[in-house]
Amino acid sequence: MRSPSNFLRPGTARHSRSQLNNESATGSDEHFSFASRPGLSFAQNSIAFSLLFLLTAGCTSEPASPTPDLSEAIKKTEEFSAAANPRPVISPVPPDEIQQGSRAASTAAMPEASNPGSSANTPMITPGISRPTLYTAMDVNLPEDAMIIGCMIDGQARAYLQEAMTPVTAHVVNDMVGQLPVTVTFCNQTDCVRVFAAETSEEPIDMKTAGFSNSEMVLMLDGISHSHSSTAIPLKDVDFVRTLWIAWKVEHPETKVFLGDQADKYLADPTNKVEPTN
Repeated sequence: MRSPSNFLRPGTARHSRSQLNNESATGSDEHFSFASRPGLSFAQNSIAFSLLFLLTAGCTSEPASPTPDLSEAIKKTEEFSAAANPRPVISPVPPDEIQQGSRAASTAAMPEASNPGSSANTPMITPGISRPTLYTAMDVNLPEDAMIIGCMIDGQARAYLQEAMTPVTAHVVNDMVGQLPVTVTFCNQTDCVRVFAAETSEEPIDMKTAGFSNSEMVLMLDGISHSHSSTAIPLKDVDFVRTLWIAWKVEHPETKVFLGDQADKYLADPTNKVEPTN
């Protein structure tokens, strides 16, 4: 049997009508021509004709529309969706930094009111100086330009040497003026002063310092922490002045003076153990 190539031959050959009538099947177009071959059965020629018809139909039909490429449309849709609904970029945070962030948040929330009696959020609790030693103006030899915190309480003058209150252990002085508890507070980092008084009592106010938070000194009273400027401190504010020693001494020669750990430096006669007066 001859190969199919014998039935299909490219070209534009033409055959006479008699030849076409004598052949069992003939098919042609402008690309292919077909003629039955002698020696082939009718069935074989019919099969060849059918193949030629199918091939010719495929050639003369209009080409099928190409399958549209949707990849570009899908890409643009995804880009539009991403722009309309951006996803937040989350950077991994090491566990130790998360813990540090949690400690900072608890400390920030502490100053106004923390758990009574708890020191978990306070880096350092320091008791105030209670019933301090005081000297008369005649007993001290302070420089005229020494800065003092002066206040008049129940008709009595008090001068607290600011230099003596600069150490962390001396930021709070819990004094007694007669039967009136008075507390003087000073923060050298913020250069802030507050003076408090309580109701008549035989005991001084038990105020402490509790570290530093939110750019302020923290005070502790009755186990509750307060920022230095807090209005929630349950004590009365007392008026005060910050002035030079010479100015206060001239106006209040009868004043009592707090020298703290600077007593040996500023006593008029350090060798003469002056009996402090409170």
